Amino acid sequence: MPRRRKRVKRPEELEEHLRKYLRTDWVRVLRIGDETYSKYSMGYAVALVPKVVRGVITDELIPALIRYNTETGFTTQMIPLDPDVIDPLIELIKQGYREALKRSLTPRGG
Repeated sequence: MPRRRKRVKRPEELEEHLRKYLRTDWVRVLRIGDETYSKYSMGYAVALVPKVVRGVITDELIPALIRYNTETGFTTQMIPLDPDVIDPLIELIKQGYREALKRSLTPRGG
């Protein structure tokens, strides 16, 4: 039986869906060129969400990393990002990627 063809939604459709679901007015979907980035039917977006401090919702907006299904728009993860750690976090991700490449290219003894 043939596998069904995946139907990745357009970036504009996903942004509209995520805006409604997350109740925010600013969402940007990760794109490669004009197409929605999708790997294993999962994509990434950044949204502005209210900051929550000890269970209290504040008026301050902060960016959040969103992981979602590119076929349905269903959000699987939302990670609010403290603005103070965004740049160090980017550097740490790059460091982890370089280390992963190094380990992947280094032959294992045995």
